[in-house]
Amino acid sequence: MRLTGPVLLVASLTLGLGCSAAQAAESGSSSPTPSTTVTIPPDTTDSGGLSPEEVQRQVARAEILRQQILATSDDMAAAMTKVEEAAKKANAALQAYSEASTEGRDAREKAKTQADIADALQERLDQARSELREWAVSAYTQGGPLAEQLGYLDALSKEASEASNPLQDLNYLTDNRIRSVDDIRQVAVAQKLASMNAEAELGKAEAAEAKAKKAKLKAQGFVQQQQSALDELRTAHAEHVTEAGPLAGLLLGTGDADAIAASERLTDALAASNVSIKDLRLTPCTDASGVFPNGQIPPSNLCPMVGSSDEFLVPDAAAAFNAMSKAYAKDSGQLLCVTDGYRSYAEQVAVKAARGPWAATPGTSEHGLGRAVDLCGGVQDYSAPAHLWLVQNAALFGWFHPDWAAQGGRLPEPWHWEYAG
Repeated sequence: MRLTGPVLLVASLTLGLGCSAAQAAESGSSSPTPSTTVTIPPDTTDSGGLSPEEVQRQVARAEILRQQILATSDDMAAAMTKVEEAAKKANAALQAYSEASTEGRDAREKAKTQADIADALQERLDQARSELREWAVSAYTQGGPLAEQLGYLDALSKEASEASNPLQDLNYLTDNRIRSVDDIRQVAVAQKLASMNAEAELGKAEAAEAKAKKAKLKAQGFVQQQQSALDELRTAHAEHVTEAGPLAGLLLGTGDADAIAASERLTDALAASNVSIKDLRLTPCTDASGVFPNGQIPPSNLCPMVGSSDEFLVPDAAAAFNAMSKAYAKDSGQLLCVTDGYRSYAEQVAVKAARGPWAATPGTSEHGLGRAVDLCGGVQDYSAPAHLWLVQNAALFGWFHPDWAAQGGRLPEPWHWEYAG
């Protein structure tokens, strides 16, 4: 049997208390006479000051507690199954949230582009209409612009063989005006189409953002479910330690064979139910914010990643990652290993040149948004403990593994993880 630190400490204290009790019994009289002797009951010298009956009561209580721990273990196993299921659902929901958010941003950009096109066409349409209006007024009040009238006079002043055909000239001028009218009609149609496209893209953006919000709430629900399951485990663990630890130490200090055996059984059951407790606090290094083109985030809007001296993320992603890495360190003894965080556009170009189809097109990488990491230290192996830890716990911190990078995905990358927000 291997005793934990707290149990050993309690056992030591219990043994000490047992000795003190025996000494107090031996010195029960402050000034005993030579003829006075203090008799120590033989049934308490080997039990740390406890009577045989009390030892048996404590042994019985230890057995009840052991059975309760074993029974609770089944409940904890079921709770852990729920945790794993919730983690998978949360991962999918966070990915849906991330994709919907990106879709919403793209749709709004397209809507703005279409709106700008519509505004430009409206200006062109207004100008064409103004020119046609001026021509119509001139034709109605003066028979047409002076240049056109001079053209008719020139034709009439010449010989028929030298003069141009007035009807042909008139047809030419008329055709020009008809083309102007057609241009106006085409511009009007294009402007209307651009306006409709802008409205459609805006509708897409609003729908995508509503979808993103729904997905985010769904993800939060799964995370809360997971956290609730962890809280149950934490409560059970605390209750076991509170009673079982001191009781195991007390029984060990009695020296009684049955009590020691009960202490060992109880300690083993307690060790089997041990659960680590994670720190979920997030603290960004800065409150700087802003929307920047992919790969063009200024250094003032980036925060360092714990355990790395030269890798950064946007503030909220960095804070979430750092909390996750510290939680991982509590369970494994080391921080998460990082190879890549934010990538500038130039870095994306270099990575694309080196990795070819295994890297995103520059300007489209999640790394360029400061919301993706590439990890090492075992995470790059789907079956390694580090990767499995992330699968179960990453969603608690807002991180997920995209399905395209999953085992069997179109581009398997166990090391690549993204932050949903």
